[in-house]
Amino acid sequence: MDDKIKSYAETLYMQSLMTSVQTVLDDQVALLKKIATQTRSSDLPFSGSQLRELVKFRVKHIERCMQAKLDSYQKAYQEAVAVPTNEELIEIWNEVEQTQKLQISQTTSALQVFLKGRSVDWNPGETLATESGHGHDEVLQRWKIWRGKVQLQRADATKPKLGDSDDYKFARLAVDEARKSVSEQDGRPHPKVGAVVVKNGQVLSAAYRGEFEGNHAEYIALEKHLSDTAAAGATVYTTLEPCTTRNHPKIPCAQRLIERKVARVVIGMLDPDHRISGKGQRKLRTANIVTDFFPPNLMTEVEELNREFTRYAEQQNQETQRAASSDGKLTDRKRHINVFAGVGCELVKKVPKPDAHINEAFRWTKEVKDWAASVHSFLKQECGALAANKFERINRLDSTYLGIHKDVGQVYGSLQCLIRNLEEILEKASTYLCD
Repeated sequence: MDDKIKSYAETLYMQSLMTSVQTVLDDQVALLKKIATQTRSSDLPFSGSQLRELVKFRVKHIERCMQAKLDSYQKAYQEAVAVPTNEELIEIWNEVEQTQKLQISQTTSALQVFLKGRSVDWNPGETLATESGHGHDEVLQRWKIWRGKVQLQRADATKPKLGDSDDYKFARLAVDEARKSVSEQDGRPHPKVGAVVVKNGQVLSAAYRGEFEGNHAEYIALEKHLSDTAAAGATVYTTLEPCTTRNHPKIPCAQRLIERKVARVVIGMLDPDHRISGKGQRKLRTANIVTDFFPPNLMTEVEELNREFTRYAEQQNQETQRAASSDGKLTDRKRHINVFAGVGCELVKKVPKPDAHINEAFRWTKEVKDWAASVHSFLKQECGALAANKFERINRLDSTYLGIHKDVGQVYGSLQCLIRNLEEILEKASTYLCD
């Protein structure tokens, strides 16, 4: 990697790092002021909800640092008018992951020192790593998008340019074929697709979807019309991105194009089905087949021709996204409950001894009750009454700890039962945590 780019990216990152650190400090000060106002004391230890809020500040800081590391390199390459190599992209991602590990380590140490001053003995390292996992995945997705754009930039520098008269003529012919398409009679919209195979400036075959009942245009053009003719080195004009999945034993069109050794595929529109969109083109490029798109005016015509199919595909995509969102909410809720359970287990370890001073017992009891209130509020708001009611089913006394102050003994027994309830809620997440 160029030293100047690396140095500039590091400068940009350090600026973002200092801004994030200041944000964490400001948030922490605001939280302390809020606690002091509510309790009229700055000496009481954190409640469960306050501890969770403090952890949230730090998790956001870790996520901001990962994002800043990636953004700094993107900006550095952009201003240098340079394109990173694959090796440099991998090096950048390794730095992002090292940034996450470093910030978790530093944040854990800083948070432990701060909490120890408030009589809280807890190692938040594992919680920080778990909670910052979502941010890690988001940054990884952005890095993958950047990598894809870089690969397209490199390919654009070498691929032949579309727009000459022959390209337009053959793309026009493919659109005309698409208008002849015959859909299956299954009650749902299907795309209108035309395909034209050209070699040495001559049309070898032209076909449309449904010309042979239930078959795709590329299959008909290659296998029905040219089964005994060499298509190696040919250019195929198809109004829709070649598919990448078919029901067995049918073979996807992208795979057929690869097997017939075509040199170039010119596409009228990407498939609106999210399961295929972009994958057909990428599969062809991976096989070293050059891909291009129709001229803009013909692309518009193809899109208009397939408006009903596009509308149907987008509706199906939205339903899939809603289902995925529901799964994501369940995972997020389970992650929050795991954090609550971890805090509860730490409270069990901190139970006052039988000869403890009454003030210590009072502080611990209040912390447990605050924790329980925070958990109940979260379950009621985010998961519904079923989970909240399950959490509240507690045993008030614990016979294994009879030597302790009566009130503390009751709370201790309740705390253990509440933690068990949380564990059962997690175990039966599909029952308690789904909307």
